[in-house]
Amino acid sequence: MLRDLSLTIPFGDHLVITGASGIGKSTLAALLAGIHEPTAGSVAFAGRPAATLPEGVRNRLVVLVPQEAYVFPGTVRDNLRYLAPRADDDAISHAADRVGLTPLLARLGGLDATVADPGALSSGERQLLALARLALEL
Repeated sequence: MLRDLSLTIPFGDHLVITGASGIGKSTLAALLAGIHEPTAGSVAFAGRPAATLPEGVRNRLVVLVPQEAYVFPGTVRDNLRYLAPRADDDAISHAADRVGLTPLLARLGGLDATVADPGALSSGERQLLALARLALEL
């Protein structure tokens, strides 16, 4: 349960929610994403109640990356293009740079490297791949 929370995130900024277990990170994320509605108070974007935003608009404003991000066996390129199948290598490189994935790409052997066992990647590495996927969409 969240109490007395007021949060302002300037347009264009990014927010990462971290903290100890049980403090409301998932609740806050679910409220921002529209998965849950507040029992008191409100969630607004640019002063507009979140419930009045078209789903597509809200989905572009709030992106959730789960702790266990999905990565499948295949090439790094295929994993990154999962949500944007028409993305070219320039777009992929730009997205990788935006989220800090470039060093991991180099270590893995580039976009054509095969991810045979996604479990061999750390949780953080899988999250970076998922963030780059989302950056291709933004």
